[in-house]
Amino acid sequence: MSPVMPKSQNRLKYEQYVLSKMDRVNKTKDGTNREKQRKRIARLHERVRNQRDDFLHKLTYQLTHDNQVDTLVVEDLSLSNMVKNHCLAGSISDAAWGKFFTFLTYKCEWYGKNLLTIGRFDPSSKMCGCGVLNRSLKLSDREWQCSSCGTVHDRDVLAANNIKHFGLLRQNKVRSEGPEPTPVEIASIEAS
Repeated sequence: MSPVMPKSQNRLKYEQYVLSKMDRVNKTKDGTNREKQRKRIARLHERVRNQRDDFLHKLTYQLTHDNQVDTLVVEDLSLSNMVKNHCLAGSISDAAWGKFFTFLTYKCEWYGKNLLTIGRFDPSSKMCGCGVLNRSLKLSDREWQCSSCGTVHDRDVLAANNIKHFGLLRQNKVRSEGPEPTPVEIASIEAS
């Protein structure tokens, strides 16, 4: 779900196109029409920013209030590396994940919620519940089957469950019952 309305983005794209045409045709950088167009674009940028901030404020408020939990767990992501992928950069930047994490952090402090962060190198979407780590998983693979237990996993659901498990394991709210912890789990617990 995009926090910015497509209508605003399309309008901004058009207005920037008009300004670029003015620059090519008029060749003067101090014209009054060019200044009006520049101000129009600045207002549209402000509108897009306000829409994004409004969406993020509403979402973080909902996460900190509507859930009957006192602990939220998120994964620490390297956003600067993720936007290097030209296919995903626009969507990641539009979603403003960094600002979302900032808003969520201070709202959790305000409202007395615990915010836990797991490391970016924990295998959130690659580790089955039985402890098998799928190292051959690509970003395009949305479902995969465990070679050990045969369970078919949806990558997003598995990542959410593993993030919750790693976060609660670090906070010592969950005991490792069942199979022995994997070397990845042991290393991640010792590192924290």
